Amino acid sequence: MIRFVLIFLFTLTCYANPLFKMKDLWNTNFFKSDRLKLEIAVGAMEYGLDPLIMIAQAYAESSFNPKAINLTERNYPSRGLFQIQFPTAWQQCKLSKRQLMNPLWNIRCAFIVHNNSREDFEGDEFEVIKMLFAYNAGGYYICNKRHHRKGIDCQLGYPVNYDYLIKIIDHYVRLQPSFNRLRLTQFKSVNFLDLAQKYVDSLQ
Repeated sequence: MIRFVLIFLFTLTCYANPLFKMKDLWNTNFFKSDRLKLEIAVGAMEYGLDPLIMIAQAYAESSFNPKAINLTERNYPSRGLFQIQFPTAWQQCKLSKRQLMNPLWNIRCAFIVHNNSREDFEGDEFEVIKMLFAYNAGGYYICNKRHHRKGIDCQLGYPVNYDYLIKIIDHYVRLQPSFNRLRLTQFKSVNFLDLAQKYVDSLQ
């Protein structure tokens, strides 16, 4: 029921825009993969996250390709839209390898992983950024030897991958005009660009 209400409100917001035309929903860059982006936006609202940050993350992870498989990790390739490894999918979402390739389940699992990692930094000013770092580190916020082997910086006591953050910011900036044109900014929970700059400044 809650999911239906969120989808209804999300769609109503689009139609409430006086500049909105039916073709805009399908033709803008933001909605080329319309159903998947809608699923991410609705899931983000359910979990209290910024929809555009999550969509930008999907682009950073897989170039928004739900069939993407990253074979660089030989034992456990990252799979799907949000590039989730099977151990993470099974432990946190109870998904099989086959289910992980279903984009709707892949999206749902990504939000579960994000939500689980929140416990490690709840109330932190940079919660969103650290949540993204934790996701990139395999859904875990505690540094371990595996992170060092993957080249993830742990000098601050938690896994940090600045290149990953930059990729998300790049996609966020690219997608923002389409997001704003449909007047969906009311669903944004943070000013991501300002927050990222503040985070970088805090490290200097």
